[in-house]
Amino acid sequence: MPKQAADSEKAAGQPLPDDLADLVNKKIREFELSCAEENEKTLKAQKGRARAVAKTKLKEAKQIVNNGALASEKVKTLWERLQAEHEQAEGFITKAHSRFSEISDIEQDRDVCQAELSRSVTVKNKLESLCKQLQQQANALVEERRHLTDTER
Repeated sequence: MPKQAADSEKAAGQPLPDDLADLVNKKIREFELSCAEENEKTLKAQKGRARAVAKTKLKEAKQIVNNGALASEKVKTLWERLQAEHEQAEGFITKAHSRFSEISDIEQDRDVCQAELSRSVTVKNKLESLCKQLQQQANALVEERRHLTDTER
């Protein structure tokens, strides 16, 4: 049986019927596939927008170069725009680094939570097992007492 179905069985304390486990696994796969497709579409859209912005900026630069201003003014204007682009890129890089570290922290928290959940499920299963044993022993004692009571009469 797949790992996810086995995890579902452990968490519930009772095994899932095979058809239900297959249905759950199928739905999980469909969800993962739709998320992957959605991410791919989003990425393509972002690339398209970035490409359009780059073309626009290139046209603007060509217009600056081709206008009738002095060469020193053209260079100055292009240099200012280049510096602005550079500052914006550095800002994006800083933002990306902070987000990567944030993601790393969240992944570590997730791992800690998953380990804690695993320990909790293990303890729960052990307690359920002990409760069943206790109940069996209590039933055995009741049965033994009933048997002794019947033999005394």
